[in-house]
Amino acid sequence: MAHRLQAEHDLPSAEINAIEQRLNSDNRLLTGRDDDRGLVFTLRDKTGCAVASPPAIPRRGSPNSN
Repeated sequence: MAHRLQAEHDLPSAEINAIEQRLNSDNRLLTGRDDDRGLVFTLRDKTGCAVASPPAIPRRGSPNSN
């Protein structure tokens, strides 16, 4: 089965957690480190002010996670 990239909204928390766990696990295995942190891409104007940023996905165990 071929993989396909698709933009989606409102993924269930369980699916987001599974994706995050897989990415973190793979990165820990490749780097030998266990100090992962959240990452957000932000668009900034010429003065450095953020003008756009997707909503952050809460990390597992954080007060905002489901």
